[in-house]
Amino acid sequence: MLTQTPKSGNEPAKIAEEEDGETIGIANELDLDEQGWQVIPYGDHGHSNGIQRFGQPQAESIVKEFKKITQKIKRALVGLPVFNGHPDCKAFANVYKDGTEYGQVADMEVRPNGLAVRMVLGSMGEALVRSGRKFISPFWDVHQATADDGKSYFLPHRMKSIGLVATPNIPNPTSLLNAAQAENDMNKAKLIALLALANEATEEQIEAKITDLLKRPAPQDLANEKTERSKFEGQATSLANENTQLKTDLTASKEAFANERKARCDEAIAAAIRGGKIAEADKATWEGRLTRDFANESKALAALPKSIKTEGLTEGTAFEKAAADLKKAGELTEENEPIANAGSKIVDLVAAKREEFKKSGMAHAKAHDMAYQHVKKNHPKLFAAK
Repeated sequence: MLTQTPKSGNEPAKIAEEEDGETIGIANELDLDEQGWQVIPYGDHGHSNGIQRFGQPQAESIVKEFKKITQKIKRALVGLPVFNGHPDCKAFANVYKDGTEYGQVADMEVRPNGLAVRMVLGSMGEALVRSGRKFISPFWDVHQATADDGKSYFLPHRMKSIGLVATPNIPNPTSLLNAAQAENDMNKAKLIALLALANEATEEQIEAKITDLLKRPAPQDLANEKTERSKFEGQATSLANENTQLKTDLTASKEAFANERKARCDEAIAAAIRGGKIAEADKATWEGRLTRDFANESKALAALPKSIKTEGLTEGTAFEKAAADLKKAGELTEENEPIANAGSKIVDLVAAKREEFKKSGMAHAKAHDMAYQHVKKNHPKLFAAK
């Protein structure tokens, strides 16, 4: 009975750290068939630190790992490499300095007599075999296990590369790395997260997602996309310019409307004053009311009854002459002030003086009172003639 020794996911087996052993790899002289297949036989193979137990379960594990998506992605790029020795083993970087790939492991399958590996060797690889490197040495990861008799066994579970060697059992202690299954689970979890898949995604779903992401769009599709993008960018610029023009037009329309409304307000107030419906002193009040609600307040202003004596003045020449006379009245001395239309003249003089006071910042009501007192004091005859 074998008991597998538990190890953490990234912890190398102690035997790989403490003692150099013989190569964990089965030396098999190359005997390729027409398709390039070569079989690594099952059996227990000696090692100074224990025994490599390589059976059908181990072969199945290796093939399964080989078929996994991470290996498929790797094979799609470079294949599982065949080296001159083991340059990919860090412990022997100074021994095997030739990192050239002389071939690839294109496929694997489990057979009754062993693990069948189909290698494709280039001309340089074939020359290397003819020169004497006619043995294959698998570089693989193993799990360490202990039998009831206390002996250590090493169970291969994942192939990393194949080395062409001249003699079997090349020292290769770093192949004893204990890569636990937890590492595979961690890699799968990372792929799922990166691909934004559901946590329970299968390897087939992961592979399908990656295959879809690796698809490159056709040149014509890229050209069409560029054309569409330029079209939309042009439309966006046009809309931005149109929006700016609309804002400008809106501002101009608001200003025009405000000016027109003010002119209509002034006209309505002037007509009401001429018609004796309101006094000049009421002008500011009606300006506010008309500005707030012209439609309703203009009707209210027009509906006011005549309450101020206007001596029958109407619009036109007569009104203009009266206005000129009122303006002149403010410039006359007390001795030659005309008495006719005294009430209207008082209103005009008060309004003019009130505006002078208001220019200094005085409130309307106070300015009106002071203007009235000023006119009354300086034009007593007008008040006497009312």
